[in-house]
Amino acid sequence: MKKIPIGNIEITEPRQIVYDILKYKNSGKVLDLSAGYGNHSLFLTYKGFEVTAVEAEEKALKYLEGQANKLGVKISTIRQDIKKFESKRKYDVVIATMVLHFLSEKDTEDMMKKIRDWTAVGGINVICAYTNQNIANLRSYLFKVNELKEYYSDWEILEYDESLGAP
Repeated sequence: MKKIPIGNIEITEPRQIVYDILKYKNSGKVLDLSAGYGNHSLFLTYKGFEVTAVEAEEKALKYLEGQANKLGVKISTIRQDIKKFESKRKYDVVIATMVLHFLSEKDTEDMMKKIRDWTAVGGINVICAYTNQNIANLRSYLFKVNELKEYYSDWEILEYDESLGAP
């Protein structure tokens, strides 16, 4: 994985789709679900966004918080499984990259509803997930072809790609 410098630290390079957020938004509130070690959170905070990172793993959150301190930025962190996370707040960007395939079909349906509910009018959702066409069915739930697109049938879809290895 390629490292890139931001400020005085290095992070693993964000997915292209996270870079693409900057085509549509240059500030706002971001919710990063299952943020992991926070590469997307750190990148977007550095670019001027107000980020809330939700992550169940304490080790990952401690690392993220340490990197944010070194960078001199503030990221709100919440240690919680995303299935249990609730928010009354609306976000301009909600990110769920490579996490939904760990959920059951019912939990995925619930999470997709929550993601849409947590998104402010004019907001963006960034979802990266496997489908049953691009990975063996070794996960709890895999989207069927075009199923994710159907969740957004009443939204303007800015970018969509189901190919294996999509950024």
